[in-house]
Amino acid sequence: GNSWYNGCFTGCTGLTGEIPPGLFDNCTEVTNFSRTFYGCSNLTGSIPEGLFDNNTKVTNFSETFMNCGKITGAIPTGLFDNCPLVTDFSFVFEDCSGLTGSIPVGLFDKCVNAKYFNCIFKGCSGLTGEIPAGLFKNNTKVVDFSGTFAGCTGLTDIPAGLFDNCPNVTTFEGTFSGTNITSIPAGLFDKCTEVTDFGGAFVYTNIIDIPVNLFNNNTKVTNFSRVFQGCANLINIPEGLFDNCPETTNFGAAFNGCIGLTGIPEGLFDYNTEVTTFKYTFANCEALTAIPAGLFDYNIKVTHFNGTFRGCKGLTPIPVGLFDKCTEVIQFGW
Repeated sequence: GNSWYNGCFTGCTGLTGEIPPGLFDNCTEVTNFSRTFYGCSNLTGSIPEGLFDNNTKVTNFSETFMNCGKITGAIPTGLFDNCPLVTDFSFVFEDCSGLTGSIPVGLFDKCVNAKYFNCIFKGCSGLTGEIPAGLFKNNTKVVDFSGTFAGCTGLTDIPAGLFDNCPNVTTFEGTFSGTNITSIPAGLFDKCTEVTDFGGAFVYTNIIDIPVNLFNNNTKVTNFSRVFQGCANLINIPEGLFDNCPETTNFGAAFNGCIGLTGIPEGLFDYNTEVTTFKYTFANCEALTAIPAGLFDYNIKVTHFNGTFRGCKGLTPIPVGLFDKCTEVIQFGW
């Protein structure tokens, strides 16, 4: 009759064997499964099908299986189908590196009240294939996708329209970081007009191109730090990529380590008049040979240019008056 199992087996590293089928069948009043198996690093076997079928009042699954690295097999289809009241799925499977197969189609279809999907699959390196189309089609209340697929090295493709029904999202910080995706669908964020944070969204991925107008509808974004950091296969930045993001204040390390980047479009930051930092923005972009004249002419509030072009060993000329309009700068380190 207990209404919550928050942390029930947290840190029980001595627990071995599999989770028994039907373990929670008679616990119909449970509302909270947060951290139930958190850190049970020696649990083995797969997650039983229908494990939560009778737990219709649950609202919180945060960190339920987090750090259960020896749990194996696929995530059961329909695992959360009878849990329509859940609001929090954050970190549910984080670092469950033994999970295999694809993410089940329709895994969250019945969870229409979900708000938090942050880091839900983070570190699930055994998951493979394409992220299912329509995975979040019924999750219109979601606000947080930070780190959702981070470190899922087996995921290779993002379906078009993945976030089309998620208009309330405010953060995509680190969402696809460390995955092996090679392309970004056009219009991926078109319907997410409330986003403020894209920090590290595609850091250390294998993307080759950035779609034109990728951020055209994201007018409230304030943070693009590390957004494409370490994208070694990226060659070009589309013209006007940030034109509709006038509230952005941070481009720190946005393209740091993009060793294949061959050029910077003229006027790339012309409409970003609120920017205060360009720390390491193009650091280690070894293929860059030139900086457009007037690149920072409209960024009059910038205070930091630390390491902006550090390690750009292919650069030859520096434009005359590159920093003339940036009279608030206090640091040019590196």
